[in-house]
Amino acid sequence: MKKFITFVSVVLALVCIFAIYPKNKVSAQTQEFVVYNYAELKSAMDTASASNTAVITLANDIALESSITVKGNVIIKGNNKEKLIFDHNGNLTSFNFSKNTNLTLENIAVTRTIYKEQEAFMFSSYSKQINLAFNSCDFNVATAEIASVSYDRIVYCSSDVASTFVCYLNDCTFNTYGYFYRGTYVVYNCASLPTTAGSATVKDFSGLKIDYEAGKLNFPADITVSEDEEFTVTVKSGSALKSQFTYYALKDGFKFSFTTRNLQSETPTEASVNVDFAEEKVYFSEEYAVYANAGLTQEIASGESVQPGQTLYVIRKGSGIFIDSAVFEYNLPLRPEKRELKADFVCSFGFAMEHFNNCEYRVNGGAWQKAPVFVGLLANTEYTVEVRIGATASSFVSEIHTLKVITSEN
Repeated sequence: MKKFITFVSVVLALVCIFAIYPKNKVSAQTQEFVVYNYAELKSAMDTASASNTAVITLANDIALESSITVKGNVIIKGNNKEKLIFDHNGNLTSFNFSKNTNLTLENIAVTRTIYKEQEAFMFSSYSKQINLAFNSCDFNVATAEIASVSYDRIVYCSSDVASTFVCYLNDCTFNTYGYFYRGTYVVYNCASLPTTAGSATVKDFSGLKIDYEAGKLNFPADITVSEDEEFTVTVKSGSALKSQFTYYALKDGFKFSFTTRNLQSETPTEASVNVDFAEEKVYFSEEYAVYANAGLTQEIASGESVQPGQTLYVIRKGSGIFIDSAVFEYNLPLRPEKRELKADFVCSFGFAMEHFNNCEYRVNGGAWQKAPVFVGLLANTEYTVEVRIGATASSFVSEIHTLKVITSEN
């Protein structure tokens, strides 16, 4: 009997232990999701944790409606390079990483549809404990930027920060045309990099810097930069930076190309200046310059008079990293031809003129008026009448038609 009681006690103890144990220890889980919109994407990412992995497949192109803090283990996949778009209603969005985060992107396109002049990273972290893996992904302008601990530094898995960021670049395409910021590191073309065990072995081109503020290209002696792929037209460090131009860099037998951004300010339009056709003057803000000749030597001041039929040459002046824009030729309209009207009714104390839309009249050099009737005049007296078509928002005042009108005796 004692043996039976002992056996039962042991069994009950084991049952209690196994009943309690699962509550205190949760095994790692992998949850899979197929998402069609932003809300489903965010909900799926929220399930990830240090012990849980969220495997998310994009069924559509999805634009982030806000920035997301990524935590735990997240894998985002595409079937056919579906787009992950980091923009929403004119606002830039991003992935912000918590510590000990692992993010993998596979077979998707990472893109922006809105470009702004501020530094804004799609992937950003101020923590050292994160891993990023990009497999068969396409990145367009300035999208794969990873913020280092210091906010003014952008790195792309360069060798000097290998211990800080682990980036696996397998069969990726980075389109280097686009935005580089002040003194930053260049974009690497992953497809050309030699690989070891599936991860990119990156040549250190971190000394190659595009200084847009100074308008110069700077690089150390162990890097060669050329304007052509054959490296027959090499450039010196400190050379003036060409706008929207493809350069080629070479170091230790490895070369890649990078394209500078368009440094020219946006070309002006008619809306950039205000022509007051009534005053026959032009007005514009300080960011523009206006010239009277194609050689841009005869500058016109804001508020200065202009002539019908004149061509204005307008540029947006360079500022900061930008150079002067291309010239916009604003061809002012010719002065409209005069309208020859005559007196329609004459009496001893006045007369009425024929009327035409937007016509203005005056007698003996007096004030212009829109009414075609003049009364309170002297009988049997000759008056000089002038007629013109008034200025509009898009046309000058017309030429003046002059005629004589004699009031009657009675």
